Amino acid sequence: MIVKNENLTQPRGNKKIWRYMDLPKFLDLITSEELFFANSSSMSDQYEGVLPEGNIKQIKKTSMNEQGLSELDAQDNVDDLVKLAIEIKNNTLVNCWSMNTIESYALWKIYLGSAGSGVGIRTSVSSLKKSLEKSEIEIQMGEVSYTNYLENINKYYIMTRKSLFYRYEEELRLFVDQVDGFELRKIGKRQTAAKNPNGLKVPIDINELIQEIYISPFMGKWFEEMLRKTLQEINPALVDKIVRSEI
Repeated sequence: MIVKNENLTQPRGNKKIWRYMDLPKFLDLITSEELFFANSSSMSDQYEGVLPEGNIKQIKKTSMNEQGLSELDAQDNVDDLVKLAIEIKNNTLVNCWSMNTIESYALWKIYLGSAGSGVGIRTSVSSLKKSLEKSEIEIQMGEVSYTNYLENINKYYIMTRKSLFYRYEEELRLFVDQVDGFELRKIGKRQTAAKNPNGLKVPIDINELIQEIYISPFMGKWFEEMLRKTLQEINPALVDKIVRSEI
């Protein structure tokens, strides 16, 4: 289920959202009726779950000027916080959607690659929430902020922050938080093994989740015909939700 969190911004229920995927991932989704949450440490973005450089400099400066710490002790503060951010990253599972109102050519290319075979699922925030209502796993939802400096530092802001380079994604992030607490004194020098390092599948109501299935703009009529036949065998209720890309 999606839980409320005052640290996170959730969009309106009627907000349109998209998820692009290649054909194997789509077929896995509709046959398993489970939404995959990837371990954040597996993401290709090198800045994912990392403290911004601006914050690191500010923490060191504050430790020295306001707390009176030596440069060495101030650096220890920074190192502890960086390690904690890494632990949070390694123990956070994410599922990403795009809040664009229309199709994104860039995202089609990024998620489908050179093969071009796949689909784009269009739904709404409210449908996404309803599809997860029966799940016993508590899931956080928040709009991603694109910034190179965090005004406040906690695990929720860290896990919903991305570099300005990725602003075009307009990401809405679902994530499963597997870390308790966010205080430096609670981590010390321990190193915790990542939970679910390969990700986690969460049961969903697939018919509630999917409003429309957009055919890749890079595929011909044969692909649509094949997909219709496949869905007729797996889940006939999805066949009428197929639409052609407008690109």
